Amino acid sequence: MAPSAGRDAGLTAAAGAPQRHRIGARRHANEAGAGAGALKRRGHGAVTRLATIGLLALLRPPEARLAEGRGVRAQSGGVLLFRPRQGRTRYYPPQELLDCEGSNFSSAWGEFRLAVQANEAQGFPEEPSLYRRAADIVMKWSEDVMPGSVMVPQVLVRQALAERLRGFCLWGYATAMYILYRHDRNPERLEAIEQMMGWVEWPLDFMESSTWPTLWRVVPLHLEEFRGRGDVSWSKSVQHWTDDWPLLPKPTVEDVGWELGSWLRNVGTAVPIGSWLSARRSSAAVGLRLARALGRSRRLRLLVLGHHLGSSMEPFSMLRAAVKVGVGLRIEARFFGQRHPKPGLVCKEFGFCDENPGMEQWFLRYESRWLGTYEWMPNLWDEALSDLSGIMASSGFVGETDAAICGGPAWLCVMLRSLWSVPMLLYFAWPIAPLIPAGFKTQLLTHVRALAQASSPPVVFVTANWVLAAQFAFQLRVEVPVQRPHGLYMNQTYSPVRAPGGKHRILISRLGVWSGTSGIALVEMMLEFLQARACAGVRDPFEIVPLGVRLRHADTSVAVTYADFAEYLACIFWPWDVMMLLFNELYTLTMPLLLPSNRWMIQLMSHQLSHSEMNWWHLRESVGGMLPDPSGKPFPLPFKPWIAKHDGLRPAAYWYSLTDFAQFPYLTYFESLPDMYDQVRSLDIPRIRAGMATFNRQTFRDSLLFYRCAASHLLAAG
Repeated sequence: MAPSAGRDAGLTAAAGAPQRHRIGARRHANEAGAGAGALKRRGHGAVTRLATIGLLALLRPPEARLAEGRGVRAQSGGVLLFRPRQGRTRYYPPQELLDCEGSNFSSAWGEFRLAVQANEAQGFPEEPSLYRRAADIVMKWSEDVMPGSVMVPQVLVRQALAERLRGFCLWGYATAMYILYRHDRNPERLEAIEQMMGWVEWPLDFMESSTWPTLWRVVPLHLEEFRGRGDVSWSKSVQHWTDDWPLLPKPTVEDVGWELGSWLRNVGTAVPIGSWLSARRSSAAVGLRLARALGRSRRLRLLVLGHHLGSSMEPFSMLRAAVKVGVGLRIEARFFGQRHPKPGLVCKEFGFCDENPGMEQWFLRYESRWLGTYEWMPNLWDEALSDLSGIMASSGFVGETDAAICGGPAWLCVMLRSLWSVPMLLYFAWPIAPLIPAGFKTQLLTHVRALAQASSPPVVFVTANWVLAAQFAFQLRVEVPVQRPHGLYMNQTYSPVRAPGGKHRILISRLGVWSGTSGIALVEMMLEFLQARACAGVRDPFEIVPLGVRLRHADTSVAVTYADFAEYLACIFWPWDVMMLLFNELYTLTMPLLLPSNRWMIQLMSHQLSHSEMNWWHLRESVGGMLPDPSGKPFPLPFKPWIAKHDGLRPAAYWYSLTDFAQFPYLTYFESLPDMYDQVRSLDIPRIRAGMATFNRQTFRDSLLFYRCAASHLLAAG
């Protein structure tokens, strides 16, 4: 589906499309109905561009779309979804819309859908009668493909009536094209599906919420293999034509950890995980060693520098917990940087309100972007280093600090260590080299590797996820331990508060960050399905609260505190990067978490990496780069620890499988929007919370021992 939020914007764009595209759409549909022979004779070179061609003019840069008010607005802390000024249309049952049932659609669509369902249940075997029916549909509705593809998004965001589809069923038409491909292996069918469903422009098409086959679970692998091989030999050989989930890789953390460790030992890793950790002394023994190292001192002075609040607070709170229990230290900390997600939060939320205008200006000048590259770095590195040195000298950091925590980025930690010999804990919740100019990466990677080898005073590296651990191994040949984030700093207790009407409130994480204008359709469809349940007599004891939304007289664009989060009954969480600290914070709260199924998330992830410059920052190809490896031994994992623009589903599936979203127990997954509500309604909250609490205790015990070992190593200086 091609995206459009304005009432007639999509029609205007389509009307302005080149005439050859409109003729091409009709020609493609006619040839599809005529059978495979004509297209096989024509070859696969010129792929017909269907309705979405007319909408490419709408897909301008974000700033242009914002100026035109298309429903997405950047704001501090995220992206706001808001409704265009035109009024909403009247209610149309969402299931009827997606299934093409009801007064606006011919019964022929329903009959075709039932026939396809029966065929799908058998694994999509070739069936001549179904092929003929699909060919008839493609012929009959060929003139409606373009206007229908343009109109569907407007209907979904309730800016156009369902009647304006004129009986055309986009989901049924796309299914008919897949049935044709199943029989004749003509790859133009696949590309036509991709184009008419708007998979390039929108990450969502809502087929999973219909009773049509979910084509994004079936078509993409065939399309990837065709484009990679240049022919359809994979489709001809494959025996699996339904849901492609069994064909995608699903590694385990244990296997990946073993593979990386074995490989690093063979290639001569720079620093294996040190004896201070691998010895794994008991917690009591480590505490005793730490107490001896500190002698009579009962005060530990820490400087915490970092660009992000969470990646600074996480190592600090864990280190504080490690040295307080059984040792009884008083921690004094000063925080600087932490501009993300919003300046001043470290003071407002946690009371660390040290001010250093020079340091704040330094961060603003050198670390103020999250897109593009640091253009200043090749020519102004020495100047930035000199400026940081002057700030540190005038601030008295050096004489008033026992140890430093650096929460990233890596280049900041390198600068800090080059100026100051102090025990350092480096916490990596962000890749090593994002935003680094290509010509400067080798220099930075060399510095980081040297920092990992430092022993006097000691340095400890820790990563927050397995993708980063794989990147350290691949880029630097350094083994870095992984510790899950706990979010202890949140310091809240799960205490749900009902809405004024008495219903429980279900939080929905911010959608605009990853969904763009399709987020408006997503919110509308969620509300429509909830209304449909009420119309069917289902009395749901909850209401949904999407964050960052200004729709239907609701405004959730205001800032949310940690105390606010704790008052929701559960959270429907839509990830948009490999790790998100809010997820871990809510998990520590033992708040029930519902996520899209792993296969659905892989689809959304792959779309963002292929068709957007936003999100999934950990895996963007721009984080790549590596030091030369003289060993010549190949990397042991099947994929590099980042994903190129057109790498497709398999690497996305591989790396997503290693995230906390896929690994943590007691999570609830949903396959569609109707299933989402069924899952919310059937949540066994006491069982889920008890299971989450048990997992939290187990992992916290492991993390606490790690941080106690780290503290002992850092403060005892060996």
